[in-house]
Amino acid sequence: DANNNPANNVVQWTLSDASSTVVPYILEQSTLAPGPYYVHVYYPANSNNLILNQQVRLDQSSIITLSLYPSNIVPGGHVALDRPATSVTIASPDSSRSLVDIRGSIGTVYNAIIDVPSKPVLIQANGQTMTEGYDWIFDTSLSIVRTNFAMPAAGENLTILFQNSTLIPTLSFVDRADSPVDSVTFNILDSQGNPVPYMPGAVLPPGNHYLEVYYAGSRIYRNNVANIGNPKVTLEMLALDSSGNYIALNSTATSITPSEYSNTQVKFSIAGPGPYLVIVNVPKRPMYVEVNGIRTPDWVYNNTTKTVTVNNASEGTFLLVLEQPSPFNLTYLLGGIALAAAAGVLGVYYWRRKQTKFNPPRNQKLGN
Repeated sequence: DANNNPANNVVQWTLSDASSTVVPYILEQSTLAPGPYYVHVYYPANSNNLILNQQVRLDQSSIITLSLYPSNIVPGGHVALDRPATSVTIASPDSSRSLVDIRGSIGTVYNAIIDVPSKPVLIQANGQTMTEGYDWIFDTSLSIVRTNFAMPAAGENLTILFQNSTLIPTLSFVDRADSPVDSVTFNILDSQGNPVPYMPGAVLPPGNHYLEVYYAGSRIYRNNVANIGNPKVTLEMLALDSSGNYIALNSTATSITPSEYSNTQVKFSIAGPGPYLVIVNVPKRPMYVEVNGIRTPDWVYNNTTKTVTVNNASEGTFLLVLEQPSPFNLTYLLGGIALAAAAGVLGVYYWRRKQTKFNPPRNQKLGN
């Protein structure tokens, strides 16, 4: 085999002449006419899986190295190829899966035969799920998997699953109105907090893995990947306008109701148990923030993302005041109120004089 171990007892071989007729072979007997002759090697024995077709010379001893690689997927098993590879690496991290990495001549078509303990649940090549019956076949009588592939530039990386496993889903995000959201970032993390490369459809190792989604640098979503599946992921976000400005929360609310979004103030209400981390896009830094009519110090403005973050917020009404009313407008407003009041007083005065003129005191007679 590829490790120089004798392989006579694990393969079957035949000898044929130039017309492809199988001829009998008896060692050291002069029974063969002049060649050429070809040796055909099959793996496993008693199968028709050809892994070598090579011309041999008579009257000399030959040690033929096969592309036969000892494997720990099953005791005494192998990974067999029908042509030489640069390298073959085989690993079984646990009983649920085995990994086979094959490197060779780019673009060359290889046929692979792999001993397995049972029929695989799933096989992937380079992170993409292969179709049983088309991309791979399981031979029940020999307990082998057969597949073929054109060697990619980065090699052929096979993942063979023997138990149901979690696959990385194809992720897309929507807000509460089911509108697509593309202004978030995300990570997939293992139970130790280490990031896992995002390769949709790739197999996740055993253990818990979590999807975390961030908006304006703050985490607004976390869920076990096994609970997500492949639907759209709904985030607690609601658009404030058509320019990509949002209200975002880090936990589920009963409702989010915007009532004003302008250059002077932003106002909205949140209903639900909370507490919430509230993130709001704003045109500029607020002068102050009120929650249920009371100013709160628990907010931070990020000039880079143009967002305000309110910490440990409960349900209620939120008011972000960006500008105070201008003194000019306030003066005219107060002046208008004063004029209206004065006009009202004068109106009452003249009305009462008029009433007195046309209604003389009682018990007096009107003159001619």
